Amino acid sequence: MMERAYLPYRSAREHKDRGMAKWMGFFLSEHTTSLKDEKKRIDQTSMLTMEEKWMLLSQLYVGKLQASITIPYRMMRQTLIGEVSELYESEISLKTEEGYRRIAVEDILQIQLVEGAE
Repeated sequence: MMERAYLPYRSAREHKDRGMAKWMGFFLSEHTTSLKDEKKRIDQTSMLTMEEKWMLLSQLYVGKLQASITIPYRMMRQTLIGEVSELYESEISLKTEEGYRRIAVEDILQIQLVEGAE
């Protein structure tokens, strides 16, 4: 027991500290929060290889076809719809209704042809 004779109040002198037990509620809430964040996390990996991405992007570019391209965005996924207007060494330029977007090919999670688009 810790010597507290210097304290003016009897209750303070006789207080039995619970040690680390007083922190358990804090650690449990941190752990629960961490588990909830883990459930919200979205898979940011692509099933496509770099070769497959470049092949699909080249076909879209040559055919001037509309596609939906999914990329990671703020711990979520964002899907952009447009036409591949330029191919660069490691990225593309996608012409959307809002304007042009440059996208790193390695960031692309999914590529799908938009059916019936002109």
